[in-house]
Amino acid sequence: NAVPEDAEGLFATLLKGELAAAPLQARLALATGLDIDERGSCVAEEDEEDHFVSDPRAQSYPAFWSLLALEGDTAAAAAAAAVNFPAWGAACARIHAGLSKDKATIKNFAARGVEDVADALAFLEFFATPLPDLDAMAADVMAREFVKTGHPGC
Repeated sequence: NAVPEDAEGLFATLLKGELAAAPLQARLALATGLDIDERGSCVAEEDEEDHFVSDPRAQSYPAFWSLLALEGDTAAAAAAAAVNFPAWGAACARIHAGLSKDKATIKNFAARGVEDVADALAFLEFFATPLPDLDAMAADVMAREFVKTGHPGC
């Protein structure tokens, strides 16, 4: 799960971000009382046998990304990233701001042995930070797709 050091561009940047975010997401899950079992399922602390099964309707975003990858539609994927990542970042910023000041959240974290609230919420802070040059990287992908195919692809 490593990205070559010389990898650059939009998709390398996104992959590097996903790899950096994974341990942050795990810390947030543990701080909120979720655990990941050996199957990769979320398990609530209270009931180790009660596995979380996501509703397929909640999986449209990853399904769409998978479809774009399978079809090789890099222009549409770049456009989607340019639109979706700022919206996702704004949502993460709002949630981070609220949770970092919420006394009940801080108390619940402390009850689970989490003293560093900032560390527990680092996943949200990570995605709340705007991705430098996102629009330029996305435009570059779309321009290359146009030159290669003669149409914008999205």
